[in-house]
Amino acid sequence: MPDDTNEDWPRYPGLAGKVAPVTGGSRGIGAATCRALAANGVAVAVNGRDRAAIDVVVAQIAAEGGTAVAAPGDVAQVVLYLASDASSWVTLDLTGGRVIV
Repeated sequence: MPDDTNEDWPRYPGLAGKVAPVTGGSRGIGAATCRALAANGVAVAVNGRDRAAIDVVVAQIAAEGGTAVAAPGDVAQVVLYLASDASSWVTLDLTGGRVIV
């Protein structure tokens, strides 16, 4: 398992320039996923319910030269919203690396 320095993460050059929302990104496997993606040039939206823990992951990524933003919230609420009739104006384009709301 790689340590917390980005030079130990596997390299996937095809990921550079992509955008990835990571649910559960504030701890454990989710946080490691965020750091690994960022080490490969992916801009990461770190999602979770604990803002303080999210901020730690975002700060770690920034310290290693990566790009990350905090996206706190309960992903179940987002899914419920997207499934509701009120969200008919929401467009998700994840293939282009964008989420348009």
